[in-house]
Amino acid sequence: MSVVEVTTSRPAWWRAWIAPLVIAAASTSVLYLAIRVFRSANKGALPEGYRIQDWSSNWMMQTLGLEEMIPFGPAAFWYSHVYPPLEDMIRYVFTFPETSVGEAVSPMAVDFRLYALYAVLYGLTNALLYVWVRSLTRNGWVALAMTMVWAIHPGYITIMTLLESSPLAMFTISLSLFFLYMFLRYRNLAWSTAFLAALLLASLARTVTQLHVLAILFVAVISFWFISHQRKWWLLALNILLVALLCASTV
Repeated sequence: MSVVEVTTSRPAWWRAWIAPLVIAAASTSVLYLAIRVFRSANKGALPEGYRIQDWSSNWMMQTLGLEEMIPFGPAAFWYSHVYPPLEDMIRYVFTFPETSVGEAVSPMAVDFRLYALYAVLYGLTNALLYVWVRSLTRNGWVALAMTMVWAIHPGYITIMTLLESSPLAMFTISLSLFFLYMFLRYRNLAWSTAFLAALLLASLARTVTQLHVLAILFVAVISFWFISHQRKWWLLALNILLVALLCASTV
């Protein structure tokens, strides 16, 4: 058999990513368009004519107001924040189109950008679910069916359209659990590092760890080392650093 025949008969690795990418793009587009259509059809009944829930992101209990963040910049996250700051960091970045040209910042404009971002997270979460179920069942059609059932659930759609940190927490926690599953399945230490990195990101969106959980994580890091098939010292050191950062973010 020639080299050309061997190369062309080998399944291309990128084909496995076509379905998740299509699911992510389609889910994002459908939710974003649904929000726009719903807003246009119910503009007179919606709060301020655009929100599909009562509160703006500027007035949530867990967030800082733009009027508090903009004068102090990133220092506001250190001095004024008592809740995980990831959403406010994103909201602060979303003010750049106005602040970079010296214009007044509109909370409504930031909310519109959050709706777009959370539609993307909705698509990514659906794609992640598809990949996870496909890995468990080894059947793309079963994974697609379960993803569609999950994607149209009203409670899930409600969570992913709230102007607070729930969509961020939904995606980052799901991602961390998927990485943990991948580590337990393949025993590759790199997956445990990805799990801890995603958990650290999730801790910036929602309080997900407490002191006793951090103690368990330190034990888990050592356990990951002993049960993994490929042991690399630099990954162990990185895992310990990630748990230390989790401690710092919690305390």
